[in-house]
Amino acid sequence: NLAAWIDASAQDASTFRPVLSSSAPRPPNAPLTAAEELLDVPGFDAELFERLRPYVTALPTTVPSAINVNTASAEVLSAVMPKLGLQGARALVSQRTSKWFTSREDFKNHYKEQANGDPPDNAWAVSSNFFLASGRAKYGTATTRMQVLLYRQNNWPEIIWQKIL
Repeated sequence: NLAAWIDASAQDASTFRPVLSSSAPRPPNAPLTAAEELLDVPGFDAELFERLRPYVTALPTTVPSAINVNTASAEVLSAVMPKLGLQGARALVSQRTSKWFTSREDFKNHYKEQANGDPPDNAWAVSSNFFLASGRAKYGTATTRMQVLLYRQNNWPEIIWQKIL
């Protein structure tokens, strides 16, 4: 359902199971802009979303992104690297607590020890280009919070989106 929800070439919502009611949100036929949009996708309820929340995010598709093996959870690593398995991913996460993976080659060497082979070539990196910054401002008794998604391209980050919470 998620693949159909974001498919730009989809013409209608007749393929969703369960079938969408007339009052249900219509598919945007575009990538998600926030993880919370999963709640609109048929088959994703609040309970499932809460279980997925620690492991998912929505990033712009206009900029290539990869999972940072230095910050990803064991669950995420095992999902994108199935040969590794959850136990192998937990071992890698445990190893990085004393020393980060410094290069792709460094991670590959550690991966080989756990999975007895090379990791998939794409979708992972040892650094990040996207950062979620949170802030709070207080004036008297009023407090406001905000979040900003930043993309580090060169020396100065670009603001992808910002929202007041």
